[in-house]
Amino acid sequence: KKLERFELAAPFWERVEQETGYSHDAPTMMGLVIYLFDNRFRLCVKEEGFRGNKQASLFVNHWMQHVKWRETFRTLSRQVEKELGIEQGLLAGYSADGLLECDTYEAIDRIVIKELAMRLESGGITETQMAELIDLRKTTFWYEEFADYYDALRWAARFLYLQANLSFEVQSFTQGIEAYTSQWYRFDYAYRKYLYALSRCANSALFDAMTLRIEKFYTNRFLTGLSDAWYEELKRLEKWEFEPKIDQKRFYETHVKPLLGEKNKLCVIISDALRYESGKELDERLGKENSIRTEFGHMIASLPSYTQLGMASLLPHEKLHYKEGRAEVYADGVSTQGTANRTRVLQNHLRESIAIQASDFLKMKRDEARAFFKPYRLVYIYENSIDARGKPPTEDQVFEATEECFARIARLVKKLHNELQWRNVLITADHGYLYEKSDVDESHFCKVPRDERWVDSNKRMAIGNDLEAAPCVVKYEAKELGMSGDTQFLIAKSMQRIRSKGGGSKFVHGGATLQEIVVPLIKVNRKPELKSRPVDFDVIRSSSMITANVFPVTFIQKEPVREKVLPQHIQVSICSEEGELLSDVHELIFDSRESDPAKMHQRVTFRFSRDLTAFNNQSVVLRVMAKAQGTNEFNKELTDKCDRYTVNISFGAEEW
Repeated sequence: KKLERFELAAPFWERVEQETGYSHDAPTMMGLVIYLFDNRFRLCVKEEGFRGNKQASLFVNHWMQHVKWRETFRTLSRQVEKELGIEQGLLAGYSADGLLECDTYEAIDRIVIKELAMRLESGGITETQMAELIDLRKTTFWYEEFADYYDALRWAARFLYLQANLSFEVQSFTQGIEAYTSQWYRFDYAYRKYLYALSRCANSALFDAMTLRIEKFYTNRFLTGLSDAWYEELKRLEKWEFEPKIDQKRFYETHVKPLLGEKNKLCVIISDALRYESGKELDERLGKENSIRTEFGHMIASLPSYTQLGMASLLPHEKLHYKEGRAEVYADGVSTQGTANRTRVLQNHLRESIAIQASDFLKMKRDEARAFFKPYRLVYIYENSIDARGKPPTEDQVFEATEECFARIARLVKKLHNELQWRNVLITADHGYLYEKSDVDESHFCKVPRDERWVDSNKRMAIGNDLEAAPCVVKYEAKELGMSGDTQFLIAKSMQRIRSKGGGSKFVHGGATLQEIVVPLIKVNRKPELKSRPVDFDVIRSSSMITANVFPVTFIQKEPVREKVLPQHIQVSICSEEGELLSDVHELIFDSRESDPAKMHQRVTFRFSRDLTAFNNQSVVLRVMAKAQGTNEFNKELTDKCDRYTVNISFGAEEW
C-alpha cells in the first residue's frame, strides 16, 4: 500500500522481475510467493526441462535460514500448501528418494515418512539405510516438526535389526546376567524408545502395522521366550545370594562405605523402578556433561523385586526380616518404611546421614540446601517419577515418566555438584519392571486364589506365612532369599501374573525376570578438569578455484562422537571478503559414532547466481558458523575452519 501511495509499485515489480524472474500482467505479493516456492521446489527435484531462476531459489534458501524471517516462511508455506492442495497435486507421484533434499513444503516430510514406514514394514530398507536417509532430513526446514516421527522410524528400524539377529540361550545364571547386560537389554531399550517417540506423534496410526509387529514380537517371542529360558536356569539356583559387587543387599558395605572413607561426602540417589536399560541411557546422558565422569555397572535386586524390599536392601544392615502379619521390612529391628525410618537406619550406622525425597531437595534454594546438607556426610535421595506412574490409569505413561526421571536426576546431580560442591554421587534403583503396551493375555494369569494369610501382594508376588504353593508360582523361604525369619514368598513363574487387588497388569514387578532384577548402578564423580567439547571436523579442499555455478565441498568428521566428545551442528555458506552472501546456505550435523573414516564424510554442493562472475579473479570465503554455548542461533564463526577460493567462472559456465 505504501509503494502504491508513493507511486513506486511499478518500479518495485520491475525490480522483482529483474531479480527473480517473476512476471505477471497483474502481479500480487501472494502470486510472487507462490512463484518463489514453485521455482525453488522444481529446481530442488531437478525437474526435467525446467531451468528456473537460480537467484529466486537462493532468495528462498536465505529466507528459510534467516533467524528473524523464517517464521514468515513457515506461515506462508503452510498457507500455499493448503490453498493449492500441494500434497495431492504438485507432490503426487514423487517418491521419498526424489524428495529427500527438498523442504519447501511441510507435506514433503509427510510423504517421506509414510514411504519410509511402508518400506520398513515390507522389509525394503535396512537399519543403516534408514539412519542415512533420516540423517539427510535432519538439517531440513521442517525436521523439528516431525522429529518424533523420524525417531519412531529410527527405533523401529533398530528393533527390527535386533529381531533379525536375535539369539538367546541361557547356559547359566552368570552367563544370562552377562548376556542381558551386554546384549539383550537392547530390546527393552529400543522398545521403550520406539513407544516413547510414538506417543509424541499426533498421527501415530501411521505406524499401526509396525507397532503391532513390534509388540507381538517383543511380548510373545522376546519377553516370553527369554523369561521361560531364564526360569529354567533359576530353578537350579539354591540361594538368592551373589558376589558382593552385584548383590543389592551388600550395596552399603560394598559401594557406599568405601567412597565415604573417613571424611568424604556421598549422595545416593535411588530412583524407584529405574530399570537397567534406562540406566544405560541415563549414564550416556550424564557422561556428556562438563566436569562429570561416570562409571556404569549393575546389581541384582533382592527377591521379591518390589519397592519395600529393594529400598531396605540398599540401606546399611546386618539382617533383613519381616514381622509375622506385617508387610513392612525391618533392617536390624528398625522399620524401613518411609523416609523418617530410613533416616533412623542410616544414622544407626553413621550419625552424619539423612534420607530425603527428591521433590523436597529440588525445592530448596542454594543457601537453604547448603544449610540443610552441612551437618551430613551421607544423604539418600529418593526419586519416584517412574513407579508413581506405573499404576492405572497412568501405567501406559511409564516411558514418558522415564524421560521425566532422566531430567530430574540430571537436575539433582547438577544441584549437588554446582550448588553444594558434593563430588561423589551413586545412582541406582530398588527394582526394575516388565511392561507390555498391549493388554496381557488371559493365559498369563495365575490360578492362585487370594489367601487371607497374604500380608502383601502384587501381580508378581505374595508375602505371608504358611503359604500354599501352586503350579504357576515358586515358593521361597526367607533364608533362601537371604533374609532371616520364617516369612514365605510366592513368586510368579516367567511372565505369569497373580490376580490381586489394585495395580495394573501391563506395568508389573516383584518377579525374577531379568528386566525386574537387573538394576543399574552409576557412579558419578565431579572432576572440574573434565570438559566436554564438540567433535572436530575438517574441510577437504578438492580445488582452490571455483569455475562453475555449482561447487562441491567435502567435510570429514575427524573422530567418533563419544563421552565428552559431543555432536557438532554447523551452518556453511560462501561469502565475499566483505561478508556478502553469494551461495545457498547449508546445515551439517556431525554426530557419527563410526570409527571408519570412509563413513565420516559429508558432501555439500553450493549453488551460486550468475552474478558470481562479478567476483572473477577475486577471493571468496567458505564461512562456517556454529552455535555458541547456551544459544540456538548460528552466531559463532569458526574462523579456523574457514577456507578461501578464487573465482574463475566463464560466461558459458554450466548452470545448475
